[in-house]
Amino acid sequence: MNGRESLVSSGTFPSGSRFPSRSSSVSAILSGEAARQMTGRPGADTGARRPRAVFRHVCVDCICHDAAVLELAAAAHGSENIFFGSDWPFSMGLPDPHVQMADVDPALRRKIFCDNPKGLLDRYWG
Repeated sequence: MNGRESLVSSGTFPSGSRFPSRSSSVSAILSGEAARQMTGRPGADTGARRPRAVFRHVCVDCICHDAAVLELAAAAHGSENIFFGSDWPFSMGLPDPHVQMADVDPALRRKIFCDNPKGLLDRYWG
């Protein structure tokens, strides 16, 4: 179990806070795995906050390389918590993000590139 999973399953994740996470595709899947661990394991703390509720406080980048996986990340984290991250010049990055994300729903793309960063700036520096 990694650090993020431990925070989720222990119920110690700070309420109302957000922290960044790399790899939105992986964390969305971990949300489901963590939920199963909380309810399907002997001795699990079934009174802790549910992973889906916790993961709604985790901001992630948009680098999934698959529109369906990005939709899964939006469902797990909330579309308001997905931000543009290019990783350029790293080879896994998005050197031409608008072309590479052309198959992503236009409303989600707008949130990722425009609305979410603006909301974050307004919230902390507005």
